[in-house]
Parts: sequence; C-alpha cells; structure tokens
Amino acid sequence: MFTKMSLLFPVIVLLFLSGCAGNKCCISPSAQSGPAWVETGIGQSAGMQTLAISPVDPSRMVLGGDMSGFYVSADYGKSWKTVDWKELNGILPGTPVFHPKEAGTIYCAGRSFKDAYGIRVSRDGGSSWSILAEKMPSVDRVLKIYLDRETPDTMLFGTDKGSFISADGGTTWAACEGVSGSTLNFLIDQSGSKFGKAIFAATRNGIFRSDDGGKTWISKLKKPEMKSFSGGSIAGKCALYCLAGTDLWRSLDRGENWDIAPAGARTAPNPFALYTAESDPDTVYVTNRDIFDIYKSTDSGNTWKNVFKPDNYKNVKLGWITYEFGKGYSGPLTQGTNICPSNPDILAGCGMGELMVTLDGGKSWNYSYTKLMQEGTPIKGAAWQTRGLEESSSWNYYIDPNKKNIHYICYTDIGFARSEDSGKSWSIAITGSAWLNTVYDLAFDPDTPGVVYGAASNEHDIPHWSNCEGAKYPGGVLRSDDYAKTWKVVSDGLPKVACTKLLFDRTDNALYAVMYSDGVYKSLDRGKTWVKKSNGLVVKNRSDHKMASDNTDVYTIAKDRKGTLYCLITAHRIKGTNDYPVPGGLFRSKDRGENWELVASECDGTLLLWPVEFDIDPNDPDTIYLTAMGSLKGVNYGGVFKTVDGGKTWKNLTKDISPKVIYPFKPCIDPRNTKHILLTTEGRGMLESVDGGASWSETDFPFASPQRIFFDYEGGDMYVATFGGGVWKKGIK
Repeated sequence: MFTKMSLLFPVIVLLFLSGCAGNKCCISPSAQSGPAWVETGIGQSAGMQTLAISPVDPSRMVLGGDMSGFYVSADYGKSWKTVDWKELNGILPGTPVFHPKEAGTIYCAGRSFKDAYGIRVSRDGGSSWSILAEKMPSVDRVLKIYLDRETPDTMLFGTDKGSFISADGGTTWAACEGVSGSTLNFLIDQSGSKFGKAIFAATRNGIFRSDDGGKTWISKLKKPEMKSFSGGSIAGKCALYCLAGTDLWRSLDRGENWDIAPAGARTAPNPFALYTAESDPDTVYVTNRDIFDIYKSTDSGNTWKNVFKPDNYKNVKLGWITYEFGKGYSGPLTQGTNICPSNPDILAGCGMGELMVTLDGGKSWNYSYTKLMQEGTPIKGAAWQTRGLEESSSWNYYIDPNKKNIHYICYTDIGFARSEDSGKSWSIAITGSAWLNTVYDLAFDPDTPGVVYGAASNEHDIPHWSNCEGAKYPGGVLRSDDYAKTWKVVSDGLPKVACTKLLFDRTDNALYAVMYSDGVYKSLDRGKTWVKKSNGLVVKNRSDHKMASDNTDVYTIAKDRKGTLYCLITAHRIKGTNDYPVPGGLFRSKDRGENWELVASECDGTLLLWPVEFDIDPNDPDTIYLTAMGSLKGVNYGGVFKTVDGGKTWKNLTKDISPKVIYPFKPCIDPRNTKHILLTTEGRGMLESVDGGASWSETDFPFASPQRIFFDYEGGDMYVATFGGGVWKKGIK
C-alpha cells in the first residue's frame, strides 16, 4: 500500500500562511518567462482526498490530493491540469463542489499564496481562485460545502464541530444552532412536499432537519458509528440513506421513519460510504473499506448488484499500478470518491493508487491517471504516459550520459521509472531490488556504459519532518548492468539502513554511499565490498535533553572541482516531538573520506537544527550555498546561507524575507551562470536569484514543493523533481 502521506506538509503550509498574514512579502515578482511548464512521468493518483463532478457539464471534474496538488479535467478525466499553487494550495479536507447551474464555477475549502484558509471560489473552471466572502465564520477545517441545486444562493458548509448556512450566496453566514458533531453531508429536499423545503445536515452525531430555512433544527436519526450520508429528491419523492456501523439505514418520508435496507446491501463486511445522485433518489452506491466490490441499488435499496468485479475484472480496465504491483495493491475506492449530482451513471474514485471512472453506472470502469502507449493488453514493464495527474514524490531526474534517449526518475512509493524515448513514455523498472518503495539517487559508472548504481530504501521522505528521526526501515545500494532495466543488490558490508546519496569519484574510481543515520561508505571495486569512511563525521551532543544523542544522520555528499568531499548531516528529531536538541552540520574531507572535519553547524548566528541540502559553485569551490529548514517551534527560522571563503564565514541570504519560515530545500546553481540560483522549497514554490543570492524573486513554477533540478542544456530543458507533484520540465536556452 502507498505510504507517502507526510506529516510535514500540513505543518509547513500552516506556518507559511500564518507567517504571511498581515506581512508584505519581500520577494519581488518573477521576471521569468518563456515556455510553459509541463509534467512528465508515468502518472499516479495515490492519496487523492477530494473529488467533484459538475452537474451542468459532467465532463468537468476536480481532484484534490494529500500532497497539496489540485487538478481539473474537462474531458471526463482523460487529461488533467494542475492548478497553480499560488491560486489554490494545501490539503483540502472539504470536498469541492460545482455550482449547480454554472459549469465553470467551483467552490472549495483551501488556501492560496496570498490568502488564509477558507472557502474559495473559481469562476473560470479552476484556473484562478478568490475568497468567497471577506467576512466568513472563523473555522480551522471545512469538511463539506453544499449548494441548493434549485436556488444556489442557499449554501451550507460543515466543520468538525458544527455547520453554517447562507441565504445570499455566501456573503453572510449564520450558525446552524442545534446541529452538532463532525459534518458528513447535506441535502435540500426538492420533492415539493406540502410541509415545505426541508434541509438535512448529517454529522457523526446524527441526522438533523430544518423546516424553516435553517433557523431551527431537530434530530431525526441518532445511531452509533455514523459514517456516511447521502440522498436525492425529485418531484414527489425524497430518499435518505445513512451508514451507521455496518448497517445501511433509509428513510422515504423525509426522516420521519427509518428502516434497515435488505441484506444485499451488507454483502461486504465493512461498508465505507454511500453515494446518491441528488437527481435520482432511487439509485445508491455503497463502497467498501476492505474489498474492491461496489454495490449498487436502483430501487431505493431493496435489491443490490456488485458493479465492480475484483475476481475477473472483465468490466474494469486497470492501469500500470495493478500490472506492476498486483491486484489489490491500490486498495478499494475509498479515497476521494464521488458521484455526479445530475447523473447517477457517472462515478469516480481512488484507491491508494488508481483513479477509476465509470460513465455507464458501473457496467465498465476505466483508469484515469495514465495512458498505455501500445496496443493490446498491458503487461508488466509496458510503457505508459501521464495524463497530467502526477500525485507522486520524486527525488531526482537523470539523463543517461551514454544514451541520451534514456531518462530516469527516482520515485517515492513506486521506486523507479525509466524512459527510452526521452521522457515521452515510462516503464517501472524496480525488478531485482530488495527495496521497492524508494530510489533516492543514481550514479553512473564512467568506464562502462549501461552500469548504473541506485540508492534505495523502504524508508521514504528523508529528510522531511515525518522521516528525520533516524533510520526506521532497511535499504542499500543497487547495481544495474543494462541501463537500469533490472537490478541486483551490492550491499555486502553496508548497514541495513536507507541509502540516500551516491557519488562516483573519478580520482580513485571510488563509489561513495551515504547510509542514513550511520555514515559514509566507500567501495573501490564497484560495490563488491564496502569500507566505512566516517571518522569525525558526527555532531556531538552538547545538550542536556534527556533523550538527545550524537547526531550521525548523514544525508548527502558532493565533491568540488579540487577533489574535496563535502557531506551533510541533517536534522535528528526526537521521535514523537518537535525537538531537535543536537544540530546537524556540513563536513569536509580533504583526504578522500579518511577523515572529516566540521565546516559549520551554525551559520550567521543560526544553529543548523535542520540542514537539508547544499550546492558548490562549479567554478569557485570556496563558494557554497547551504539550506536549513526552520524549527517547527518557530525559534529557529533556518534559511539559505552562503560562504565565499570555504566555510570560514557565512551570510544568511534570506534573513529579510517575509515570512521568515520559508522551508528552503535545495539551492541549485545554474552551471552556465553561477550567479543564477534556483531555490526549491517546501510549500513556497521555487524562488530564483540572478545576483548570487543578494535578492530573490518568485518564479512561475506551478507546484508548491519542488525538490531538485536537473539542467539539460544539451537537450534544451530543465527538469524539476517535486515532493508530491511528480516531475516537471521546461525549455531553457
């Protein structure tokens, strides 16, 4: 199962936005222009949390993911476009919703670069977003947004504590007094009942009804383990459905009386959620937590039919995830599933890997995140192309130095992918690895074309907040002799921890491997044997923290033009806390790894509690840029630090940037113009400097969390690996 969901990103976004509030950003707008950014990769839709389908134009869909991405489609999911992070960003717990009469109007709970969290609206199909209203109730988390399909000026939104209602399109709001509990869903009755237009609010505490436009509410159902509610109404009929535990309750009289649907609805052992198109009260779907089966009723729950068949998949076309990792790897459709409000035949949803869509009521299902690049039935190792949906983390992008048509992506969760057509299509290539989750880095043998080394692990996301507590899961070094098609393990003598970086040093034909939390190892025989080379590579504990220990969490290594090696020790967070009692630091070896000396664990008055990356000027080895993220306690803001004297003195280049908590990740020096620095960040997009870091400007990079950049001047492109948005590329001169 996919495990990439990091605890880092919500904290970053919240800190960033709290820092932005009321402050004018000191970073100037970007002068960057030229070709547009485009995504490349195999396609992935893991961790999708929210989905909506337009009732006016069902070809329009939107998706929100757990890695901050928000995506729009105008062709039933055949292609997707990422919404620029500056317009809409952050985890979106509130299901987005389309306007019931305007195809291009969408509402969503989220945040932007310039505004704090709240309900936002787009009038142009998702390209640009603004705050719905200046005066909104102050809430931490919106769980559901709802519009009356006949009179959309009537709106509701629900939180984990209560609900609010507006009668003027969201300009003013009133609390729904009497509605309590974490919100599940809403419904406004359109049946034309003689008793009036009822409003239903479902929470984990029960189902409440208002008969006076939301002024007063009464409880109509209270059951333990309330977990899902849906319903529909047409002239003369209103049907309500509720899941409580494993029981499906229904009411056909506006909540006055309830009964349990027949046993067919409970064929699955653990029903998860209900979906009903508002325009068709008779049709209801039930998804399940433990198995793929989706049950459908077209007679208000009296009889049921399984419309998603996991045993034979005769009506289901599956994508590369199933063919590479097996049936069941993606899990049942319990992530971001939803139905078209105006058409019960259109349903879409995600497991922890594959986005599936049906346009015919479950008779057939098709994957909607990737595209097979050949005719016929897919096979393991087939070539695929993204549809623009890249909800994945990537660490590095490489072009083979001997065969320029072969490109490589180092991924989290799905390991590794390679392309033989310069990035147009991709195949998963992790066969032979003992660690399938993550490949962090590659190194190429300079003497033998086709020999590639890989840094791999079952521990992902190092050194992000969720994974900077020291080693948790095993990893090691891989070798391929066929341009990374297949792999074998070459880790004899290495500790069983994650390998996060490789370096091939031509000086003595040495291969260095950085083994996270243990040390640097060196091989002089192409990985057959390894010797530890970590003398002095430690930040000693000088803290009185009772849980503190020496910091040996090595993370990355590089070499300058003179042959000096540099190694970075990153953060060591005390497990279960936000404490970093012992800093990391930058180290240097002038004798090919035999001995290491500390260059810096403090820069310009800032203790390097969470150092992340560094880059060395290819023309001037005394010039080094180093990044450190800020302490989550807010007492240490980190920054981008620069030395021009080999580490004797440092200057914080981002000290005056507001907000101060920018979470810089990697300083990337443009090899053709070393005054041009591109800075990747977590949650702050990509910044650039054209004067060696003296000033910074925003770029047009569309995703919030870029990580590393690969410059391919020969091919005319630059590639950006991101934390949650796959790989992007853009033409460069």
